[in-house]
Amino acid sequence: MIKHPEYVTVSLAKTYASQGHIQKALELYRHLLQNAPDDQTLKNTISELENADPAFTGQAFSKKTDLAGLFESWVEWTLKYKRIRALKRLKSRIFP
Repeated sequence: MIKHPEYVTVSLAKTYASQGHIQKALELYRHLLQNAPDDQTLKNTISELENADPAFTGQAFSKKTDLAGLFESWVEWTLKYKRIRALKRLKSRIFP
């Protein structure tokens, strides 16, 4: 589901695709196709992305992609943990 359909553009979809976010790019292209059902360029682009996407071809994602996602999650959780520890220290100083 697209949260802000007014910001959906071909440029944004191309950016997602170029960064490897194929599913998100496909979602945006399909939304654009709903507004312009006769646009053959959009249809061709969707077809190309579907054929290139491992989820459609049955191939597994590369280890690099998997590791990038895991690393990103790890960084997020580490930062959250550090913030929680800092808040607990602050709380113990304010309310001894």
